[in-house]
Amino acid sequence: MSSALSRFLSAVRRSPGLAARAVRLWREGGGRPALGDERAPAPPPAGPLTLEAAKAGFTRLSTLYLDSFLGSGARLGFPRPADPVVSVIIVLHNRAELTFQCLASLQASHFDSLELILVDNASQDRTPQLLDRVDGATVLRNDSDLQFLTAANQGFAEARGKYLLFLNNDLQVLGDSIRAALAVAAGSDDVGGVGGRLILPDGTLQEAGNVIWRGGECSSYVRGGDPFDDPFLFRRDVDYVSGAIFLTRADLFREVGGFDRAYLPAYYEDVDYCVKLWERGKRVVFDPDVVALHYEFGGSANRADALALQQKNCGVFAGKHRAWLARQSAIDTARLLHWRATARPGRRLLFVDEGSPSAPAGPAAAGRLRLVNDLAGPGRLVTLYPLDGTDGAADWPAVRRHVRKEVEVMLRPRRAGLARFLDERRGYYDLIAGPSSALAFLRSRMSGGDPGGAPLLEIDGGAEAPEEYAAHWRNVIEGVLAKASRPA
Repeated sequence: MSSALSRFLSAVRRSPGLAARAVRLWREGGGRPALGDERAPAPPPAGPLTLEAAKAGFTRLSTLYLDSFLGSGARLGFPRPADPVVSVIIVLHNRAELTFQCLASLQASHFDSLELILVDNASQDRTPQLLDRVDGATVLRNDSDLQFLTAANQGFAEARGKYLLFLNNDLQVLGDSIRAALAVAAGSDDVGGVGGRLILPDGTLQEAGNVIWRGGECSSYVRGGDPFDDPFLFRRDVDYVSGAIFLTRADLFREVGGFDRAYLPAYYEDVDYCVKLWERGKRVVFDPDVVALHYEFGGSANRADALALQQKNCGVFAGKHRAWLARQSAIDTARLLHWRATARPGRRLLFVDEGSPSAPAGPAAAGRLRLVNDLAGPGRLVTLYPLDGTDGAADWPAVRRHVRKEVEVMLRPRRAGLARFLDERRGYYDLIAGPSSALAFLRSRMSGGDPGGAPLLEIDGGAEAPEEYAAHWRNVIEGVLAKASRPA
């Protein structure tokens, strides 16, 4: 393996941003990462990068990495704590090159209080040789392909952790995802499950949470988007998160009897489990800091078979959860934004402010941020739109020091993008609030002077302490929202 490729793959694992764009870099380098390689790169292929081409490049890189590992005396070592916090369960069936990347990314997370449980469904490729090189894991080798659902439950029977983390073997864990998911799950007793952003090999978004429609059909939010766009970078309750990377409490999983065998051999078992959590009063949470690069359908015989199974099990799911589904919307993919969170009509607030949330200037600005933070939380969706003073991704660490992760912060559009933003979200918000100066600018940018039916509330003052200011205006805003009765 070239030193350039080693540096490239190492950098990809450390940074979700690089990982999302890894295949784009590979393409621009003519099939090799342009990180100081002594040879001139071949010209890139013409036309846009397709997902199929990205997967092909991803597979070649993964195979090269596996070849290098198996051709050496190296081993993969994992901790085996006496009392693990997290039990990681991965079901395998062929695709050893993807499994190796998954295990390497897990090892690179440096999370020591985990036990690793690998269930191999009679793989016929180099998976057995790979497993012989893994230390510290519990390895279950099945004589036949028991399919995902049965094997996942089989792995759970061996688990000792307080939490379970299910991972697909065609996935790479990025950043500090395990700690991020654990922090959410351990932070409140009413959290039942946690998932995150799935990024496809072409660098586009597979999903950032999912919507369940009244008939049991599901839609991801939003496939094909930029995974680093502002709307995908805030924490919110969702109908369900994918089982490709999913953390839940072991006692809850045991309580419902594991994944339901009615969905054999696979698909919809994760949807079913999330709805069972909701039916028990537990929340399902999307957290943007839980991030994974996902090959997608890496363990399936082919995509058509996987989609056929999904369609069949959709009917099974709809029959099991009629009462819960009756509260859901009919299919409304044209307005997927409206259903991306469990916050329904009467609970959506847009707060337009001046200045930068990364560096609030003065007590009034601090009071407004305190108000925004106090308003955000389960059952309510708050969007903060700062008109000035932000610098995109570079500002996020500073922003999150002042603004809760449950707040959607639109860093990129600024003043120039406000008119388009208002047009795209026409009819979405139940209330638009902010200081009079910010709302004056907003009125100047509204199409026809109409904010889409949402009333405007001017919030001024701020000479008092931020806590008093926030408490007063929170009561006012909650009173206005309580009267909101517009349909979604």
